[in-house]
Amino acid sequence: MTIAFTFEIFLPVIHGVFTATHDLATNLIARGNRVIYIAPRWPESKINEVDGIPVYYITSYETFVYPGMRNVIPWSRHVERVLVKENVDIVHITGPWLLNWATLRAGRRRGCATVQTFHTMLQEPTYIRYFTHTDLLVAPLRMAAWKYFGIYIRRSDIVTGPSRYVVDELSKHYPDQRIEYVPNGIDLDDFADPPSIDSVIARYHEFRERSIVFVGRLGEEKAVDKLIDAARIAVDIDPGFRLLIVGDGPGRRRYQNQVRRLGLAGHVFFLGRIPHRDLITSGLLHHARANVTASTTESFGMTVVEAMAAGTPSIVANVPGISELTVGTGLTFKKGNLRDLAEKMVLLFRDDELFTTLRAGCREHARRFDGRQIAEQFEALYESIYPPRRRRSRGR
Repeated sequence: MTIAFTFEIFLPVIHGVFTATHDLATNLIARGNRVIYIAPRWPESKINEVDGIPVYYITSYETFVYPGMRNVIPWSRHVERVLVKENVDIVHITGPWLLNWATLRAGRRRGCATVQTFHTMLQEPTYIRYFTHTDLLVAPLRMAAWKYFGIYIRRSDIVTGPSRYVVDELSKHYPDQRIEYVPNGIDLDDFADPPSIDSVIARYHEFRERSIVFVGRLGEEKAVDKLIDAARIAVDIDPGFRLLIVGDGPGRRRYQNQVRRLGLAGHVFFLGRIPHRDLITSGLLHHARANVTASTTESFGMTVVEAMAAGTPSIVANVPGISELTVGTGLTFKKGNLRDLAEKMVLLFRDDELFTTLRAGCREHARRFDGRQIAEQFEALYESIYPPRRRRSRGR
């Protein structure tokens, strides 16, 4: 089969959707399938292939809704020409936005089987506030969002969710659709044989044996400001506390100013963006005391799974979705309770026995996310709808 994956945000921006999809794509290729990528063109679009996977760029223009995202003309015929040229069998979209819509429409016109992975719960209040900068629109836009998602979901032969929470929510709103649980996968072999802790410290001078790490986009939706506020409380509890922030994004300067304002310059450090491959082989995750996020919008949490594969516990909010991943592998804190977050970070920072127990749990549970098994599950789903059923007129 030839599978076309479509992205709304693409390299050089690194994010969980691309990381999960690329792992799936490489494992599908290893199973004898062909894969292409379709992405919006923007000034930084200089990569014509990724690990041998060809990339087709579609003309796009800037949008101010979400930094890094581009708009395309949803009725663009360029997408259909790509599908014809590559003789695509399966269209697999990764989110409900314009390029994915153009690909979904083109795929159905061409008679391709259509799959959507619902990665992000954009109807969550945090995202709506991020997009609109007001609380006044949260309630009406949440209702509107479910209707909008339905435009994509009802035109997909299969919808998958990476967490049981996502699947349950989608099933409640779209009971007649085929919705399947398939978690995101990773290549467990990438996490074998990490460098020594001395090598990590030599390369990253801010790192220490009991460092806590955050990995992610430095944007409002990741609640980095809340994490820094919690770090201030953690330092008051234990002056040896140390937090390393890995990533970049529109909020970086603001968060750096926050660290200076709170007097955390010797405790919270910004390492900037580290290429994904370099990060998972750097030893930062392997030798960290914990991986942490204050975000309450994660439907899955790729960094949690990657930390798990490295044998490192995670600390996350007790919200549906991401908290599924920390049973036996990490700790949860009460949503919105910064003191509880700080105390959980200090607890793992100090408690060797707890750390050892959770570390063992990480190594055991990481096997559930073996990318080879996830690719096998997706291949079975593809085969169940290929060749596609005859299209109904409303699906065009």
